[in-house]
Amino acid sequence: SIRRQRQMCIRDSPKDHDLKKLAKTIKSKMGQGGAVKEGVIEVQGDDRDKLKAILEGLKFKVKIAGG
Repeated sequence: SIRRQRQMCIRDSPKDHDLKKLAKTIKSKMGQGGAVKEGVIEVQGDDRDKLKAILEGLKFKVKIAGG
């Protein structure tokens, strides 16, 4: 089966931000699973607008890739 991935780019993120803590916050607010792999937060699901709103609420500048 082919799995389609959608991506999001976080601009100007704080260099000292704890990715595991951020991932935990995102997963909790979205009610979905995910993981931190090789310095990248992977979140299950396909609700990019909700994820964008959560990240913007945490003061990140976000741009949806391809959109």
